[in-house]
Amino acid sequence: MQARPRLVLADDHETMLEEISSLLMSDFDVVCAVHHGQALIEATQELQPDGVVSDIHMPLMDGIGACECLRRGGYVGAVILLTLHNELVLVERAFRAGASGFVLKVDAADELIPAIYAALAGRNYCSRNVVSS
Repeated sequence: MQARPRLVLADDHETMLEEISSLLMSDFDVVCAVHHGQALIEATQELQPDGVVSDIHMPLMDGIGACECLRRGGYVGAVILLTLHNELVLVERAFRAGASGFVLKVDAADELIPAIYAALAGRNYCSRNVVSS
């Protein structure tokens, strides 16, 4: 039996962390949930999950900055960034930082699980509503 992929989640809103965790629990093991980018880096370095799902806008360090730090530190797992903001400049910054996926929070219910699986398989993913806008 193959182990379920392990994820670390990051969002500065507790309700959003709970919603994301609930959405993912059928397919993944959420091993840690944190509230800012610095804690995301520390948890990821310690736990070495298969993937990270992080909000972009957080205190202490945003999700894009955390992604850059993780990649510079040699983290090779999937990094999916979430946001409410449908701005192409954020998409470009996210992928330049080493993100594997970019998902709008409004699309998360339909797209987050496929985005994670795509990223775990080595493919990039971008929400359809970003691509079509």
